[in-house]
Amino acid sequence: PLLARLAVHDPQEGYYIFVNRNGVKMRQVTRQELHTLIDSSLVEILETNSNFRDEVTEVRKKLDK
Repeated sequence: PLLARLAVHDPQEGYYIFVNRNGVKMRQVTRQELHTLIDSSLVEILETNSNFRDEVTEVRKKLDK
């Protein structure tokens, strides 16, 4: 298991960068890769902000279109 925080979302290039607690890049994934990981239950979203889960849900909805 890897605990990481979303640090960068580049909607134009379509990628997400996740970092560890020290800000060191752990993984970069595309929109589709992230969508696949979430659908496969390989990503667990831990909320630190009340609307984070809603924002992720919106991104997934846009990907499904």
